[in-house]
Amino acid sequence: MVPPTASDASVPDAPSLPDGMALTHLLGCAAGKSSALHQGSFLDTPDGWLSEPVIPAAIAGYSQGCVAFQETLTGPDEFWGPVALAVAAAAFVGANRRGDSGGDGGVSAASTPKKVWRKAELQQFDGSSGDVILLAADGLVFDVSSARKLYGPGGRYAVLAGRDATRFLGKNSLEEESVELRSQPLNMAEKAFLSAWVMSFKSKYPIVGNLEEEEWDVSPASLLRAAELGDADELRRQLGKGADVALSDADGLQGLHWAARQGQTAALQVLLEAGANAEGRDLKGRSALHWAATFGHLAASEVLLEKIPVEASAADHWLPLHFAAQNGHVEVVQALLKKGADVNRASKAGVTALMGAARGGHRQVVEVLLAAGADQGAAVNGKTAQTWAENQGLNEIAELIASYGADNERRQP
Repeated sequence: MVPPTASDASVPDAPSLPDGMALTHLLGCAAGKSSALHQGSFLDTPDGWLSEPVIPAAIAGYSQGCVAFQETLTGPDEFWGPVALAVAAAAFVGANRRGDSGGDGGVSAASTPKKVWRKAELQQFDGSSGDVILLAADGLVFDVSSARKLYGPGGRYAVLAGRDATRFLGKNSLEEESVELRSQPLNMAEKAFLSAWVMSFKSKYPIVGNLEEEEWDVSPASLLRAAELGDADELRRQLGKGADVALSDADGLQGLHWAARQGQTAALQVLLEAGANAEGRDLKGRSALHWAATFGHLAASEVLLEKIPVEASAADHWLPLHFAAQNGHVEVVQALLKKGADVNRASKAGVTALMGAARGGHRQVVEVLLAAGADQGAAVNGKTAQTWAENQGLNEIAELIASYGADNERRQP
């Protein structure tokens, strides 16, 4: 069986997307486009529904190029907006999916008290010599004994039992990886995939402990992980043993990008001192400053503004200001404007920061942009920032924009 399409998937009260596209269209898009599911084997079930989250399929499908879905968005080819919707819905899907694979959340927890587990200890809990079946995912150990027909010997997901299944889940694969592949970090889509799986597991299976942290080896995965977590000491150790500061993942994100998107200023400083290229770009042309602005990390943005031009442009001509504005990060917007960001600079598609802020419902950002001289008359396909706000039912913001008037009398330099 293949994953359900938009016509047979239903998520009540799904968040609205631009131009009225529902979340179910994202699911349908994923079902048609995701190469990770092209054989329909890993997520197939006897009753025709996915035995684990539908949402990871949506994440994978989008990340691998759902052009039809992307074309409905006015703005950057941004991955995290749809992913945020998908992950938010994962809990609903995990709790309300059909099928007989789930558990009652407490069948055998008493026999496996919470503790710190070593990988070697998990091996005896693969279901082959007892009733308890454990697996680890993203540092957590789950008791999946209630789903024995799936995770027990001969089960569809038996390969995941008694081990750390993190990379299997992130890659949505039951195939063993080579040593070389295991050294590579999960990319953004795979991390989102993993998050959705873990969210689903938390809704169904008891957590019985944490997986013991092992000493990190010197590898691209370890370097990027240390940057993401802000572990400055581990970064120094990795770099001291010869790790390349320019190592990147499959999306082109280097350690500097990961540190920036997580707001890890200490890690940023270590990487910059080690020679990281402050203006290095990922595969979509985004710098570390773009990522810091996207997630609203003021301190990280200020560090990077000393190294990166405020008008640094991504492949789609989106500036850090665009990303900060559309995500409602008023302090970062103010910092970027103070450094000289052009408030009316448009993206390749003609989108301005004011349009992004208005569409997102970020009143404070709209006020700051208008005060800085944002042109409320700029339009894309006939839609101004005011129009976007009206279409989203954000009447207060629409009225605020209209109140500034065409003559700029109320604007401040």
